[in-house]
Order: sequence, then C-alpha cells, then structure tokens
Amino acid sequence: MKFISIIPVVILFSLPPLAHASTVLKCLGREELQIHMKSELWHLYNLNQDLVNIISTGDNLGLSDQEILEICESKQPSILLLKHLLLESIKNNRDDTNSKNSSLNQYFLTVVRNNINEIFFKYIALIQAKAPTPTCLYDNIPILKSIYGRYRYLQKNIGPEQMLKEDEIEKIFNQLIHVDNYFRSCKKVK
Repeated sequence: MKFISIIPVVILFSLPPLAHASTVLKCLGREELQIHMKSELWHLYNLNQDLVNIISTGDNLGLSDQEILEICESKQPSILLLKHLLLESIKNNRDDTNSKNSSLNQYFLTVVRNNINEIFFKYIALIQAKAPTPTCLYDNIPILKSIYGRYRYLQKNIGPEQMLKEDEIEKIFNQLIHVDNYFRSCKKVK
C-alpha cells in the first residue's frame, strides 16, 4: 500500500516544470468533484473555478515541486494554491529580474500577479456573504478590515505587490481555517 502512495510523488518530481500547471489543474479537478458532493461549499467552488480559469492560460506557476505536492495533498487545494500564488506574486514583484522565464511565461506570471488579489478579495467577499452577521468575519479576523480598506480605496493608486504583505497573508490563511467556528460563535451571539 505504501508503494501506491509513493507513485504520485515520484511522478510529480519527474515531471518537467511545463507539467506543473496541468498537475495542479488535475488536483483542482478532483477538488471540484468533492465540492459537488457537498453543496455547502459554494464559495470554495467559485474560488476553484477562478483558479482553474487563470491557471489554464499558462504553463509555469512559479511554484516548486514541493509546493505543488503540498497543494495537491491538502484537503482544499484551492485555498492553499491561492495562498501560494499570493505569496509568489509578492516574491516575483520584489524579484522581477528573473531572466530564466520566457516572455510568454513572464506574461502569464504578470496576468496571475495582476488578478490574484481580485480573486482573493472575491473569495473573502463570498465567505463574508455566508456569515451569520455582517461583521462576523471582520470581528474574528480583524486584519481583513484594514486590508479590505486598502483594497477598496487605494487599489488604483498602489500596485498589487503593495496590496498584501507576506505576514498578513500568513495570518489571514491561518485564521481562515477556523471560519466555521467563527460563524458558530457569531450565531450564538446573534
């Protein structure tokens, strides 16, 4: 049985970077199947579809084999992929002189970089729409309020790399894991 679980790891590490996007697309496809079985995960379905749309246009996500393996083995690959793409977007904006990328791949990474913040904020808005009270999500994840204000009022004046910071992304995703607990506590107070 251990032999079977090692096969995906061996296959993943033997694939060239060109296959990374297709590997992630397969993971997202499996997740989509799970989402259809659980109808209450509609916000995750929208995130999944947004990521499928953006990934299907390129070939190299700029993620390592280890990151792709971690994404594919997680219970909710879309959420982890979103986190990794946000972090990668910040890193690429800091380190934009990566000459090993082809111009087509550089264009793809620019498209991802320019759209990933919108995908993130749309995902947060979908979660907030499901919240039992209007301020539930912001009360439990206070950093979202300042980030959303920055996005709403400064979006046209600052670049995507200034919209979110690495430590903010880590905090948000560490807290989003507990969103169901937050919603239960907000229902009790309501």
